[in-house]
Amino acid sequence: MPYNLILNSGFEYSEGISTTFSIKLMTYNIGRGNVNLDTIAEVIAQENPDIVGINEIFGGGGIYGDQVTSLRNKIQTRLGGTWYSAFGKNTYFFLEGDYGNAVISRYAITSSYNRLLTREPSSNEQRGCLRTKIKVAGSDFWFYVTHLANGATNSTERKISAEEILTFMGEHTGVKVLAGDFNESYTWPAVTRIKQYMRDAWKVYTGSDSGGYTLSNPNPNARFDYIFIPQPVTFTVTTCYVPNYGSATSASDHRPVVVSFVLKNEPIRLWEPFGNDFYYTTATSDKYSGNKSIFLYSTSTTSNNGIKSQRFAVSSLATYVCSVRAKWANVSTGQVQVQVRSYDDKLDAPTYYGALTILTTGSSNNNWVLLHGEYQVPAGAKTMEVQLSLVNANNGAYSMFDDISCGLKIGYGT
Repeated sequence: MPYNLILNSGFEYSEGISTTFSIKLMTYNIGRGNVNLDTIAEVIAQENPDIVGINEIFGGGGIYGDQVTSLRNKIQTRLGGTWYSAFGKNTYFFLEGDYGNAVISRYAITSSYNRLLTREPSSNEQRGCLRTKIKVAGSDFWFYVTHLANGATNSTERKISAEEILTFMGEHTGVKVLAGDFNESYTWPAVTRIKQYMRDAWKVYTGSDSGGYTLSNPNPNARFDYIFIPQPVTFTVTTCYVPNYGSATSASDHRPVVVSFVLKNEPIRLWEPFGNDFYYTTATSDKYSGNKSIFLYSTSTTSNNGIKSQRFAVSSLATYVCSVRAKWANVSTGQVQVQVRSYDDKLDAPTYYGALTILTTGSSNNNWVLLHGEYQVPAGAKTMEVQLSLVNANNGAYSMFDDISCGLKIGYGT
C-alpha cells in the first residue's frame, strides 16, 4: 500500500531557492497517575523543545483533573510566550478521568484529531493516535503522537496499529513526524513496519540501533520511545539524545527523547555531466545563464531525438519540484518534451515506474520560459532522471534547455 507520508504541499517554487528551517521535538511518557507535574515541566523546560508529545496523561473528568492544561501552563510559565495544547482521549478510567495522549507546542495548533486504533481482546486498554496540525513559519507541520499496546501478547495489535497509523498519516500531505511510546524494540514488527516509510531519528543521528534506552528509570535498558522523521535525506538531524541527568532520571518510569533537525531544500543542479549525447553551444544568443546551454536539433521526422540525463537517487514517495528553462523553434511536426521519469536502482534494464510530462508542445517559442512541475516518486522507485527530447520532429526543428534543477519539496519556502 503506497502511503503518502512525506511531502506534498506548502512549497512554492522559486528560481534557485535554498530554504532551511530548524525545529526541536520531544516525546515523553510521563507515567500514568499522580505524577508531579512541576517536576515533569522542569524536565521539559530544561530541554526547551518547540513541540512535545505526551503519553499517559489525563485530560479531565476525574480525580487527576486536566493535566494537559496544567502542564501546558507550567511550561509556559517557565519558558515564556504563549503555548498551545491538544488532547486525544483514548479511554476513560473510573474515578481517574479521560486518558490518552497530548501535544504541547510553542507554535499554534490549528487543528487536532484523535484516531482510535483497533483493540484486540487481550489488550488492557484502548489506544489511539493524536494528529495535530501546527502552523510553523507560515506552513503546516503535522505532528502525530501515539502509545501502542504493551506486552508480548499484544504484538498482533501493535502490528495492526502500525498499519492504521500509516494509513491515518496518509490522509494529509505535508511535513510529518510520528512520536511516542511504541512498546517495542527496534527489531519488532510494528516498529519495523513504520521504519519502511519513516526514519528513526536516533538511528539517523547515532548510526546505531543500540543505546537510547528510555525504560525503566532509574536504570533503563530498553528503547521503546521513538521519534520518526520523513525519509528524504534533506532532513538533517543535528542532535538526538535521551536526557540522563537531573529529574529526567526519576520524574517518570520513562525518559524522554529529544531530537533537533533541519528541514532543508537545496535544488539538485542537473547541469553536467549529462553524457556525450548532449551538444553544448556557447553562443550568447543560445544560452539563458552561464556559458552554455543544451541544444537539440532534428534531422529526421522519424527519429525520437530523446536525450536522457544521468539518473540520481531519490526517496520513494517524496515529492520533487523540477525546473528547466527552455525555448524552441521551427517545430511544425512532432513535439518538444520535458519529462521527469522514475526507475529502480538497476544499472541494466531498470524497471520504469512512471513519468511526469512538464512540457509537450510544438510550433515556436523564441523566448526563454521557466517550466516547472511537481513529481511524487512512486513507491518502490529509487532513482529519477530528467529527459529532454524532440519527438518525431521535422527536419530543422530545434530546442534549447538551460538552468535545469530538481529540489525536494519540503513544505517551507517563499
